[in-house]
Amino acid sequence: ASRKEVLPVVEELNGLLFYPSQYEGEEESPNIFYTGATPHQQALPAVDYLLRQGRKRFFLAGTDTVYPRTTNAILKAYLRARQIGGDDVAEFYTPFDHKNWEDAVDWMQRFGARGDAAIVSTVSGDANIYFYRELARQGITAEHMPAMTLSIGEGELPAIAGPEMAGHLATWSYLHAIDSPENQAFVAAWRKFCGAPNVVTDDPMEATWIGFNLWKEAVGLEGTVEVDAVRRALGGLRLKAPSGFEVVMDLTNHHLHKPAVIGRITEDGRIVPIWMSQGL
Repeated sequence: ASRKEVLPVVEELNGLLFYPSQYEGEEESPNIFYTGATPHQQALPAVDYLLRQGRKRFFLAGTDTVYPRTTNAILKAYLRARQIGGDDVAEFYTPFDHKNWEDAVDWMQRFGARGDAAIVSTVSGDANIYFYRELARQGITAEHMPAMTLSIGEGELPAIAGPEMAGHLATWSYLHAIDSPENQAFVAAWRKFCGAPNVVTDDPMEATWIGFNLWKEAVGLEGTVEVDAVRRALGGLRLKAPSGFEVVMDLTNHHLHKPAVIGRITEDGRIVPIWMSQGL
Protein backbone atom coordinates (compact mmCIF):
# COMPACT_ATOMS: atom_id res chain seq x y z
CA ALA A 1 0.00 0.00 0.00
CA SER A 2 2.87 2.39 0.77
CA ARG A 3 4.48 1.67 -2.60
CA LYS A 4 1.17 2.35 -4.37
CA GLU A 5 1.00 5.75 -2.65
CA VAL A 6 4.61 6.60 -3.53
CA LEU A 7 4.46 5.48 -7.17
CA PRO A 8 2.62 8.48 -8.73
CA VAL A 9 4.80 10.93 -6.79
CA VAL A 10 8.01 9.29 -7.98
CA GLU A 11 6.72 9.30 -11.56
CA GLU A 12 5.50 12.92 -11.43
CA LEU A 13 8.84 14.17 -10.10
CA ASN A 14 10.83 11.80 -12.36
CA GLY A 15 12.67 10.18 -9.47
CA LEU A 16 14.06 6.67 -9.04
CA LEU A 17 12.80 4.15 -6.50
CA PHE A 18 14.53 0.83 -5.83
CA TYR A 19 11.99 -1.47 -4.21
CA PRO A 20 13.70 -4.33 -2.29
CA SER A 21 10.73 -6.17 -0.78
CA GLN A 22 9.20 -9.33 -2.16
CA TYR A 23 5.78 -8.34 -3.50
CA GLU A 24 2.76 -9.52 -5.47
CA GLY A 25 3.98 -8.41 -8.92
CA GLU A 26 1.52 -7.18 -11.55
CA GLU A 27 3.05 -3.71 -11.57
CA GLU A 28 5.43 -1.86 -13.87
CA SER A 29 6.81 1.69 -13.81
CA PRO A 30 9.54 3.50 -15.76
CA ASN A 31 10.71 5.05 -12.48
CA ILE A 32 10.74 1.99 -10.21
CA PHE A 33 13.30 -0.81 -10.22
CA TYR A 34 12.04 -3.91 -8.44
CA THR A 35 14.83 -5.92 -6.78
CA GLY A 36 12.59 -8.06 -4.56
CA ALA A 37 11.04 -11.33 -5.71
CA THR A 38 7.67 -11.68 -7.41
CA PRO A 39 5.45 -14.78 -6.98
CA HIS A 40 7.07 -16.27 -10.11
CA GLN A 41 10.42 -16.16 -8.28
CA GLN A 42 9.26 -17.17 -4.80
CA ALA A 43 5.76 -18.66 -4.44
CA LEU A 44 5.83 -20.81 -7.59
CA PRO A 45 9.27 -22.36 -6.91
CA ALA A 46 8.04 -23.06 -3.36
CA VAL A 47 5.00 -24.94 -4.65
CA ASP A 48 7.08 -26.77 -7.26
CA TYR A 49 9.40 -27.96 -4.50
CA LEU A 50 6.47 -29.18 -2.38
CA LEU A 51 4.97 -30.98 -5.38
CA ARG A 52 8.28 -32.78 -5.91
CA GLN A 53 8.12 -33.86 -2.27
CA GLY A 54 4.78 -35.57 -2.92
CA ARG A 55 2.48 -32.85 -1.56
CA LYS A 56 -0.84 -32.81 -3.41
CA ARG A 57 -3.04 -30.58 -1.23
CA PHE A 58 -2.32 -26.97 -0.30
CA PHE A 59 -3.57 -24.83 2.56
CA LEU A 60 -2.93 -21.13 1.76
CA ALA A 61 -2.76 -19.06 4.95
CA GLY A 62 -2.12 -15.31 4.85
CA THR A 63 -2.55 -11.91 6.44
CA ASP A 64 -5.51 -10.07 4.93
CA THR A 65 -3.60 -7.63 2.71
CA VAL A 66 -2.87 -7.18 -0.99
CA TYR A 67 0.30 -9.30 -1.15
CA PRO A 68 -1.13 -12.55 0.29
CA ARG A 69 -4.42 -12.32 -1.60
CA THR A 70 -2.78 -11.60 -4.98
CA THR A 71 -0.06 -14.20 -4.44
CA ASN A 72 -2.64 -16.82 -3.53
CA ALA A 73 -4.77 -15.97 -6.56
CA ILE A 74 -1.69 -16.62 -8.71
CA LEU A 75 -0.96 -19.84 -6.80
CA LYS A 76 -4.52 -21.13 -7.22
CA ALA A 77 -4.34 -20.57 -10.99
CA TYR A 78 -0.94 -22.28 -11.08
CA LEU A 79 -2.27 -25.28 -9.15
CA ARG A 80 -5.40 -25.50 -11.32
CA ALA A 81 -3.13 -25.78 -14.37
CA ARG A 82 -1.72 -28.87 -12.64
CA GLN A 83 -5.18 -30.31 -11.96
CA ILE A 84 -5.10 -29.36 -8.27
CA GLY A 85 -8.14 -27.43 -7.07
CA GLY A 86 -11.52 -27.74 -5.42
CA ASP A 87 -11.29 -29.43 -2.02
CA ASP A 88 -7.53 -29.87 -2.45
CA VAL A 89 -6.89 -26.14 -1.97
CA ALA A 90 -8.01 -24.15 1.10
CA GLU A 91 -7.60 -20.45 1.95
CA PHE A 92 -7.59 -18.59 5.25
CA TYR A 93 -6.83 -14.92 6.02
CA THR A 94 -6.23 -13.17 9.34
CA PRO A 95 -5.89 -9.56 10.50
CA PHE A 96 -2.46 -8.31 11.54
CA ASP A 97 -1.28 -9.55 14.97
CA HIS A 98 -3.78 -12.42 14.95
CA LYS A 99 -3.34 -14.49 18.13
CA ASN A 100 -6.13 -17.06 18.29
CA TRP A 101 -5.15 -19.76 15.79
CA GLU A 102 -6.88 -22.69 17.46
CA ASP A 103 -9.79 -23.04 15.00
CA ALA A 104 -7.69 -22.33 11.90
CA VAL A 105 -5.04 -24.88 12.86
CA ASP A 106 -7.75 -27.42 13.70
CA TRP A 107 -8.98 -26.88 10.12
CA MET A 108 -5.41 -27.40 8.85
CA GLN A 109 -5.16 -30.56 10.92
CA ARG A 110 -8.28 -32.02 9.32
CA PHE A 111 -7.22 -30.79 5.85
CA GLY A 112 -3.87 -32.56 6.16
CA ALA A 113 -5.09 -35.76 7.77
CA ARG A 114 -4.09 -37.89 4.75
CA GLY A 115 -0.44 -36.85 5.11
CA ASP A 116 -0.03 -35.38 1.62
CA ALA A 117 -0.73 -31.69 2.35
CA ALA A 118 1.41 -28.60 2.88
CA ILE A 119 0.82 -25.08 4.17
CA VAL A 120 1.96 -22.08 2.12
CA SER A 121 2.10 -19.11 4.48
CA THR A 122 2.05 -15.40 3.69
CA VAL A 123 1.29 -14.61 7.33
CA SER A 124 3.18 -11.47 8.39
CA GLY A 125 4.60 -10.17 11.64
CA ASP A 126 3.91 -11.25 15.20
CA ALA A 127 0.98 -13.46 14.19
CA ASN A 128 3.60 -16.03 13.21
CA ILE A 129 4.59 -16.53 16.85
CA TYR A 130 1.10 -17.76 17.73
CA PHE A 131 0.64 -19.58 14.41
CA TYR A 132 3.70 -21.82 14.80
CA ARG A 133 3.03 -22.38 18.51
CA GLU A 134 -0.46 -23.59 17.69
CA LEU A 135 0.83 -25.85 14.91
CA ALA A 136 3.14 -27.48 17.46
CA ARG A 137 0.45 -27.65 20.14
CA GLN A 138 -1.87 -29.52 17.79
CA GLY A 139 0.89 -31.85 16.67
CA ILE A 140 1.37 -30.58 13.11
CA THR A 141 5.03 -31.33 12.40
CA ALA A 142 7.12 -30.46 9.36
CA GLU A 143 7.26 -34.15 8.47
CA HIS A 144 3.47 -34.53 8.46
CA MET A 145 2.46 -31.13 7.01
CA PRO A 146 5.30 -28.65 6.32
CA ALA A 147 4.60 -24.94 6.51
CA MET A 148 6.42 -23.05 3.73
CA THR A 149 6.69 -19.37 4.65
CA LEU A 150 7.11 -16.63 2.06
CA SER A 151 7.30 -13.90 4.72
CA ILE A 152 9.74 -14.89 7.49
CA GLY A 153 13.42 -14.19 6.94
CA GLU A 154 16.47 -14.25 9.17
CA GLY A 155 15.69 -10.70 10.32
CA GLU A 156 12.41 -11.83 11.89
CA LEU A 157 13.45 -15.26 13.17
CA PRO A 158 15.16 -14.17 16.44
CA ALA A 159 11.87 -12.68 17.63
CA ILE A 160 9.74 -15.73 16.85
CA ALA A 161 11.99 -18.79 16.49
CA GLY A 162 11.66 -21.78 18.76
CA PRO A 163 11.57 -25.56 18.68
CA GLU A 164 8.07 -25.43 17.20
CA MET A 165 9.44 -23.98 13.94
CA ALA A 166 12.18 -26.56 13.44
CA GLY A 167 11.93 -28.36 10.13
CA HIS A 168 9.47 -25.99 8.53
CA LEU A 169 10.51 -24.23 5.32
CA ALA A 170 11.09 -20.79 3.80
CA THR A 171 11.59 -19.57 0.22
CA TRP A 172 13.59 -16.48 -0.74
CA SER A 173 16.09 -15.36 -3.37
CA TYR A 174 18.86 -15.13 -0.78
CA LEU A 175 19.66 -16.69 2.59
CA HIS A 176 22.29 -15.65 5.11
CA ALA A 177 23.77 -19.18 5.11
CA ILE A 178 24.52 -19.33 1.37
CA ASP A 179 28.11 -20.50 0.97
CA SER A 180 29.66 -18.26 -1.67
CA PRO A 181 32.72 -16.00 -1.54
CA GLU A 182 30.49 -13.03 -2.37
CA ASN A 183 28.20 -13.80 0.56
CA GLN A 184 31.04 -14.35 2.99
CA ALA A 185 32.32 -10.87 2.11
CA PHE A 186 28.80 -9.39 2.37
CA VAL A 187 28.18 -10.90 5.82
CA ALA A 188 31.65 -9.90 7.07
CA ALA A 189 31.16 -6.31 5.90
CA TRP A 190 27.76 -6.09 7.61
CA ARG A 191 29.10 -7.47 10.87
CA LYS A 192 32.04 -5.06 10.78
CA PHE A 193 29.68 -2.15 10.13
CA CYS A 194 27.45 -3.20 13.04
CA GLY A 195 30.39 -3.93 15.34
CA ALA A 196 28.71 -7.20 16.25
CA PRO A 197 29.97 -10.68 15.33
CA ASN A 198 26.63 -12.48 15.21
CA VAL A 199 24.24 -10.18 13.32
CA VAL A 200 22.59 -11.75 10.29
CA THR A 201 21.72 -10.63 6.79
CA ASP A 202 18.49 -11.43 4.96
CA ASP A 203 16.77 -11.23 1.58
CA PRO A 204 15.57 -7.57 1.64
CA MET A 205 19.08 -6.50 2.70
CA GLU A 206 20.65 -8.26 -0.27
CA ALA A 207 18.00 -6.76 -2.57
CA THR A 208 18.78 -3.28 -1.18
CA TRP A 209 22.52 -3.84 -1.70
CA ILE A 210 21.82 -4.95 -5.29
CA GLY A 211 19.71 -1.86 -5.99
CA PHE A 212 22.31 0.55 -4.69
CA ASN A 213 25.16 -1.14 -6.52
CA LEU A 214 23.21 -1.27 -9.79
CA TRP A 215 22.59 2.48 -9.43
CA LYS A 216 26.29 3.05 -8.69
CA GLU A 217 27.26 1.02 -11.78
CA ALA A 218 24.85 2.95 -13.98
CA VAL A 219 26.13 6.30 -12.67
CA GLY A 220 29.68 5.19 -13.42
CA LEU A 221 28.75 4.17 -16.96
CA GLU A 222 26.94 7.44 -17.70
CA GLY A 223 29.19 9.78 -15.73
CA THR A 224 26.15 11.53 -14.22
CA VAL A 225 23.40 11.07 -11.62
CA GLU A 226 20.83 12.56 -14.03
CA VAL A 227 17.76 10.33 -13.76
CA ASP A 228 16.98 9.74 -17.44
CA ALA A 229 20.56 8.77 -18.23
CA VAL A 230 20.84 6.47 -15.21
CA ARG A 231 17.48 4.86 -16.00
CA ARG A 232 18.59 4.04 -19.55
CA ALA A 233 21.82 2.51 -18.27
CA LEU A 234 20.10 0.37 -15.61
CA GLY A 235 18.12 -1.74 -18.09
CA GLY A 236 20.05 -4.93 -18.85
CA LEU A 237 22.79 -4.30 -16.25
CA ARG A 238 24.38 -7.37 -14.66
CA LEU A 239 25.83 -7.61 -11.16
CA LYS A 240 27.42 -10.39 -9.11
CA ALA A 241 25.18 -10.59 -6.04
CA PRO A 242 25.98 -11.94 -2.56
CA SER A 243 23.93 -15.03 -3.48
CA GLY A 244 26.78 -15.90 -5.85
CA PHE A 245 24.53 -15.45 -8.90
CA GLU A 246 25.03 -12.80 -11.57
CA VAL A 247 21.64 -11.09 -11.45
CA VAL A 248 20.23 -9.04 -14.36
CA MET A 249 17.91 -6.04 -14.41
CA ASP A 250 15.24 -6.58 -17.06
CA LEU A 251 15.49 -4.14 -19.94
CA THR A 252 11.72 -3.73 -20.30
CA ASN A 253 9.85 -4.21 -17.02
CA HIS A 254 12.56 -3.15 -14.51
CA HIS A 255 12.29 -6.34 -12.45
CA LEU A 256 15.36 -8.29 -11.40
CA HIS A 257 16.13 -11.72 -12.85
CA LYS A 258 17.26 -13.60 -9.74
CA PRO A 259 17.49 -17.11 -8.23
CA ALA A 260 15.15 -18.95 -5.87
CA VAL A 261 16.42 -20.57 -2.65
CA ILE A 262 14.53 -22.87 -0.29
CA GLY A 263 15.70 -23.28 3.29
CA ARG A 264 14.83 -25.35 6.33
CA ILE A 265 14.34 -23.56 9.65
CA THR A 266 16.49 -24.92 12.48
CA GLU A 267 15.69 -25.07 16.17
CA ASP A 268 18.30 -22.40 16.94
CA GLY A 269 16.71 -19.89 14.54
CA ARG A 270 18.67 -20.26 11.32
CA ILE A 271 17.47 -20.99 7.77
CA VAL A 272 19.71 -23.56 6.09
CA PRO A 273 19.58 -23.79 2.27
CA ILE A 274 18.35 -27.16 1.02
CA TRP A 275 17.61 -26.29 -2.63
CA MET A 276 18.70 -23.57 -5.08
CA SER A 277 17.59 -22.93 -8.63
CA GLN A 278 20.24 -23.69 -11.22
CA GLY A 279 19.82 -20.31 -12.88
CA LEU A 280 17.89 -17.07 -12.69
